[in-house]
Amino acid sequence: METLQPTLKRGRDVWDPIGMPESEFRTRVDRIVKEMRKRRMKVLLLYGIGQNDYGYPCYVTNYLTKMPQGAMAVITDKGEVALICEGFARDAALIKDTTWVKEIRSNETLPRTCVQYLQEKKLIPSTLGFAGLRQHMPCREFEVLSEATRGCRIVDAGDMVNRMRMIKSGREIDQVRRAARLVARLFDSIARASFPAFNERAVEALIYRLGYLDGAEDVRILTARSAGARPRGQRPGEKDETLRPPDDRTISGGDVVVVHLAVEFERYWAEGTRTYRAEGISLAESTPDAVRSLYGRITQGLVPGKTASGFYREALAKVKRSRIPFVADYGLGGGIGLSGQELPLLSADDGTLLKEGMTLSLRLAVTAPETGLAMLGDTVCLSGNGPEILTSLLP
Repeated sequence: METLQPTLKRGRDVWDPIGMPESEFRTRVDRIVKEMRKRRMKVLLLYGIGQNDYGYPCYVTNYLTKMPQGAMAVITDKGEVALICEGFARDAALIKDTTWVKEIRSNETLPRTCVQYLQEKKLIPSTLGFAGLRQHMPCREFEVLSEATRGCRIVDAGDMVNRMRMIKSGREIDQVRRAARLVARLFDSIARASFPAFNERAVEALIYRLGYLDGAEDVRILTARSAGARPRGQRPGEKDETLRPPDDRTISGGDVVVVHLAVEFERYWAEGTRTYRAEGISLAESTPDAVRSLYGRITQGLVPGKTASGFYREALAKVKRSRIPFVADYGLGGGIGLSGQELPLLSADDGTLLKEGMTLSLRLAVTAPETGLAMLGDTVCLSGNGPEILTSLLP
């Protein structure tokens, strides 16, 4: 979810070796090394930065950057793993509490520290695999690293790692499930709460307070309004049907409020979307029955064996038959895990085969007569028994 966020992550930051043991990470490293050898790679560099794009190094180290800083996981074809972090040397002691990796280096100049490590291990010149560097590393830092490895053969290894990350292990699915339970409980709390100061900030404050008390690492919120509140410059009768960060607008009786939530728990994300109507000083879930029925039919089609694009076409055909206007701006979703936006994309252009073990964010945005904008969305796990909706409270 792309929205406003603090520079420093405010939530819980731990490594739970019971839920995510060292053996889980070593299994991932072993799979990566096997693929590296097939591609004749001597070293693989996995880069991530900030609170959104930390997935590549975190996948093998569990390390999470709490500030807009970079991190690099280095894997050799012998299975050696090092973690290089942007920061200060004194940070290394704290980093050890959240990773199984023993070789940790923290320095203000990440590219030079990485090159120094490769030189010490006599790993350059050789064949290097890059994952995440071209997409996320700041331009100047990438230039420094590229210059220092000019004599190496560079292989784009992002696709290799992405394929692994798309199929979640049982432990990963459990982490997504825990994050999804937080999302479901927050939605339930919204519907149970009363707001004497009835405005978007009050709803936002409730979500943040309960989410972080429940152990979230990060909480993201977007809202949309279908009627009632008029921001500065808006004329009476105009609608505000765009998802945006919450602001100071009051909520009046009868207003329709769409809430899109994303929660990160122990590195893994889940998200969902609900539509509410203001009743007095409370919000009651108010998704029209026709929209809920359509969403259910679409969800039933999210099964292994189809391509992402094939599912997208089928879903749009169901929307067309329903004659409910589709709001295409928000798409239908895509993969979710160590990032809120992973592959595959549920779009017309992604031919990825949907497989058991994928976790996906599914959403539907339409225009309904009763509400104006209406949205419904969940985090879904693909299993052999069909789609499992993770962001729903059990009865």
